[in-house]
Amino acid sequence: MILAGLQLMVFGMGMVFVFLLFLIFLTFVMSNFLQRRDADINNSLTQPLAKNELQNKHKDDELVAVISSAIHCYQQKNQK
Repeated sequence: MILAGLQLMVFGMGMVFVFLLFLIFLTFVMSNFLQRRDADINNSLTQPLAKNELQNKHKDDELVAVISSAIHCYQQKNQK
């Protein structure tokens, strides 16, 4: 009777151990998959941005000029 109980205990603990190892492996695989997917997404998003960087700089320069002009006009009107 005690031997059967010990066998059941060892079998149960072994099953839990195997299941936990399976969960660790599954978590590792999912982590690697998501890291690769995120890297692919980040690469696909940054490549078009790098190509348009010169255009964005030109637009930023225009925006700075427009804002500077607006500030200058405002200051000219309010100096009286």
